[in-house]
Amino acid sequence: MDNALNPSEKTSPKNYLSIPQYARELGLSRIAVYKKVKNGQLPAKKVGRHYVIFFEIKEAGRPSSRPEKVIQKEGYVSISEYAEQRGISRFTVHQRIRKGRIQAVKCGRNYMVSAKETVKKTTRPFKSVKNIKKVKDLTSISEYSRRIGLDRAHIYSQVKSGQIEGKKVGRNYILAKQTVGSKASAETITGRYIGIPQFAKILGISRIALYKQVKKGVIKGRKVGRNYVIAVEDIRLSFGDETARQVQKEVSDE
Repeated sequence: MDNALNPSEKTSPKNYLSIPQYARELGLSRIAVYKKVKNGQLPAKKVGRHYVIFFEIKEAGRPSSRPEKVIQKEGYVSISEYAEQRGISRFTVHQRIRKGRIQAVKCGRNYMVSAKETVKKTTRPFKSVKNIKKVKDLTSISEYSRRIGLDRAHIYSQVKSGQIEGKKVGRNYILAKQTVGSKASAETITGRYIGIPQFAKILGISRIALYKQVKKGVIKGRKVGRNYVIAVEDIRLSFGDETARQVQKEVSDE
C-alpha cells in the first residue's frame, strides 16, 4: 500500500508556488507572471498543464528563485501523467491523494504527485502466462448458438426468460457447457470467476487498463467466447485472501 503523507510534510513551508499564488504575493497580474515564465525570466517547471515556480526558502522568509538544475531534481508529475502511467483514472488518483495513500503536494488548486510514487508497486502482479487458457466447462451465448445452430438473439431471449439457465458475469451471460439448463451447475461453475468490469471496480482501476494487462499476460485471465474472465482462485494466489473475499462476495451477490 502507498505510504501516507507525514504531518511534517504537510505543514512544512513550501518551496514552490503556482502562478496565481506568485502573482498575489508580488502584486502582479497572473498574465504578467505567465509571460515572464514563458519568456524565461522566471525559472519554472511545467507539471501537467500548469507551471510551478520553485523558490529557495531563506531565513528571512523572503523567497528567491532557484536555479534550473535544482528545479529538475524536484521530481513531480501531474495527476494526469501519473494516471496515464498507472493505467487508472484521474478520479481514482485524486481519491487516493485525498486519503493519503499517494504522496502528493498541493500547488495552487492542483496536486502534484512525487516522482517516487511512479516506481512503487501497488499490487503483487500475476505470474506471466504465454497463452490465455480457455475455460472448458463454460460457454458463451455466441459459442452455444453456433454449436446448436440457433440465432444468438434467440438464445439470449431464452436465457432472459429462464428457459436456459445461465449466470451473468460482468455484462455477459455464461452458460455451463456440459449441462446447459441446469441452474445449480451454472451457478457452481460461474461462481468461480469474475468479469473484467467487476474486478476493475474492486481494484479501483479502469476496465481498459485491466483488459490490457490480461491480454499481455500480466494478469492471468481465461477466455469465454469473446470475453475474458478471471478465476477467484488465481486472484487469491496473487492478490491475497482479502481481495479474493471481496471478489467472492461480488459474484455471490448477483
